Amino acid sequence: MRGKLLIEAFFGTQVAIGLTERYQAVNEHVSELIKSNCQPINWSRLKTHYEMLSDLVRETDRVISPLILLCISSNIYSICIYLLGGLVPIQDGIFNAIYFFGAFGLLVIKTIAVILFAARINDESKKPILLLSKCPVQGPTFEPQWLQIQLSVDDVALTAMNFFPITRKFLITVLYDFY
Repeated sequence: MRGKLLIEAFFGTQVAIGLTERYQAVNEHVSELIKSNCQPINWSRLKTHYEMLSDLVRETDRVISPLILLCISSNIYSICIYLLGGLVPIQDGIFNAIYFFGAFGLLVIKTIAVILFAARINDESKKPILLLSKCPVQGPTFEPQWLQIQLSVDDVALTAMNFFPITRKFLITVLYDFY
């Protein structure tokens, strides 16, 4: 069971990295266009790219959200079990204590890494908002502002079967609840 969950966490992380890299590529393209004084930008094409990428994230989330829920919930459950086991003093020696704290530390690191990789999708989807605010309005077109509004309203993130979005705010909330 443990090996299967590790493979599922690895798969979910790789999917999140791939989606994040796609957002980074589009964001770099937007940054280059805006540095060139916003003149020759095809705003409708750019909006279409972001819509397609958002739809891809939603479709991917629909497919892998049970996996994400299983991975995160089993990791949090395991952390709770380790914490419960750590409350009971066991006099088995220093090697068992080292094993306990080492395994606990690795579990916490794995859980945080999976959440952070999935949360990067939400972070990258919000980056163009700042870039678009630097782009001056030229003529009667307000397409940069419309795209900026759409990006600020559109919540793009992987979820755990729509129970919660995987964002940095989620990670901070979970960490705060443990303390």
